[in-house]
Amino acid sequence: MNQVQAQLAPVCKKLTTGAVPFTLEVHAGAEPVAEALINVFNGVFPEYTGSAPPTLRFSLHPADDFDPTLIASATKPFALRRSSALPFNLDLLLSLDDGTGVVAYDPKTLTGYIVNRNQASIAFYVTNDSLFHLVETLRYTLLMAEQNRSTLILHASAAQTDQGDLMLVLGDKGRGKTTTLLSMVLRDKLRYFSGDKVLADIVDGALRLRAWPDYAHVGIGTFSLFPDFARACGISLTDDNGQPRPNGEKHLVAPDRFAHALDAVPERQASCVSHVILPDVTAEGPLIRDLPLTTLPGRFDGILEDARQFTPGCWHQLTENKAPVAADVIFAALSDARWVEVLGRDVPLSELLDAAEA
Repeated sequence: MNQVQAQLAPVCKKLTTGAVPFTLEVHAGAEPVAEALINVFNGVFPEYTGSAPPTLRFSLHPADDFDPTLIASATKPFALRRSSALPFNLDLLLSLDDGTGVVAYDPKTLTGYIVNRNQASIAFYVTNDSLFHLVETLRYTLLMAEQNRSTLILHASAAQTDQGDLMLVLGDKGRGKTTTLLSMVLRDKLRYFSGDKVLADIVDGALRLRAWPDYAHVGIGTFSLFPDFARACGISLTDDNGQPRPNGEKHLVAPDRFAHALDAVPERQASCVSHVILPDVTAEGPLIRDLPLTTLPGRFDGILEDARQFTPGCWHQLTENKAPVAADVIFAALSDARWVEVLGRDVPLSELLDAAEA
């Protein structure tokens, strides 16, 4: 750090997930990656204006300030994240854990961590290559803190009607969740709300649904259905030789770019759901059919996620790692929506959308 940097006071941002207040302190020299991180979370984690103390504290420092003796203390290999998307394959070396905290280091990206459980904080020492460490640690640590506060995590995408109601799209990978979402937004002119997760909780006796930042991992086959959207995401449908890319080739799109390309709703919070859609592009169709009420509990349980399964959010033990709460109240709030299966590809959703807008 040079003398000019040493004289600059860190900038502290107070943010919130909507339920969990946290701080992000940016020190001189870490501004470029901090700006990239804030862009990823833009529109989802607004400024916190309340008076409660932060639940979690994160700070960003330049990698050159990381004490070499701490780097030397981190020797135990640890797989932080494994993914089919290569940038999310993250590894660390860990120091001995003294019960109050631990040091971690990634020699590939020169990213350092100092975990302090007494202060519920992580000090990151970063380069411009540290972004995925920051994104994964913050969003999954905050997700764990949300679950500790009785928030349910739905593996769902969502679009919003002009009336403010959400249409939730649920389903496992490969069933057409992203394609259905894009069709509703780009063809049927709904507003984009959230891409892969929706948080659900009860506030003052009413259902609250919130968007969550996730990198979209979209195949060329899906992009080819929406070429203008592909261009807006910076994705070329052909290779350098002008040949079509294979449909199965997947590309990451940052949350902020994905939301901008889809003209996301500015207020990423809602209280009503008109439809719950379960697509299956692998099934014979096209067909839209209502789901029997007796099957809904099992379908709902199948799309609940447990924050404890995401290692970047719990390995450091900054928060309690509580199990998800019972889903009865949230399910009851969603059971008034119309639950449908959408089978096959290119199923016209006009009938559902007309009903939602009525």
